Amino acid sequence: MIVALGDAALDLFVAPDLDAIEGSDVTGAVRVLPGGSAANFAVWVSRLGARSTLIGAVGDDYAGDFMRADLEREGVLTHLRRVPVPTAAIAVLVDARGERTMITNRGAATHFAPAMLEPQMLPPGCHVHIPAYSLFVEPLAAAAIAAAARARAGGGTVAVDTSSVGPLRAFGRERFLRLLADLMPDLLFANHAEAAFLSGIEDPEAGSLILQRHAPLVLWKLGADGVLGRGERPARVPGLAVPVRDSTGAGDAFAAAFTVAHRSGAALETALARANRLAAAVVRHMGARPRLDLKEEN
Repeated sequence: MIVALGDAALDLFVAPDLDAIEGSDVTGAVRVLPGGSAANFAVWVSRLGARSTLIGAVGDDYAGDFMRADLEREGVLTHLRRVPVPTAAIAVLVDARGERTMITNRGAATHFAPAMLEPQMLPPGCHVHIPAYSLFVEPLAAAAIAAAARARAGGGTVAVDTSSVGPLRAFGRERFLRLLADLMPDLLFANHAEAAFLSGIEDPEAGSLILQRHAPLVLWKLGADGVLGRGERPARVPGLAVPVRDSTGAGDAFAAAFTVAHRSGAALETALARANRLAAAVVRHMGARPRLDLKEEN
């Protein structure tokens, strides 16, 4: 079982056709879609044929019902606790390059507390995926740390995705590294900006050696330049040149594809290549969970 702990959120995507005009309006794409980093990861795991679970919290509102129903349609086992706070919502502003800027109201998502964890949520031998978003705010952070400890006690494994460099900077490098020391993740996902910030080094070869002090397997994502994986030995996979419409959720898809492949026994290079292909396919579409022919991507 692959378990994600963290956000389930409504994503409001806004992609103007032209530069915004102050005091007026322009045409563009506006869509409301299900999202949230942990939820996206769990959905892609399920679509790739593995058993997945999402642990988190939603509001006692229409959005919470919508998120639960969507995840269940996707085959994700949900442990979503209802709390008296609105379900998380994120405004995603997509520019002409496909880069996204997010305005977040994490609402109910941060209110999942350690006392809400139950034994059946973390079966023996499970793998727990924790986006760093789940580590920045209490009580969710305490629940994530407790879930990691329970998973490890049951013979399971733990992964951390560093999520976003802005919140990392606000949280603090040394503080986050101390948190990693407590979590002892088996796997660390980070894009170039996040990995360079945490390691203090721009060079992936040297920086990944530093990050390996905090996780035995480090994946340093380089966007169009591919990805460096450093475990017992390094492996580098080249990037894929694709038109980028929207980068939202590409990291979640990458993490899901790598996790499924790696846990199935695939070689590091193979798992990295599969993850790269899925992430490259996602960025060609609007939204974090586009419908894709996964046989073609894997």
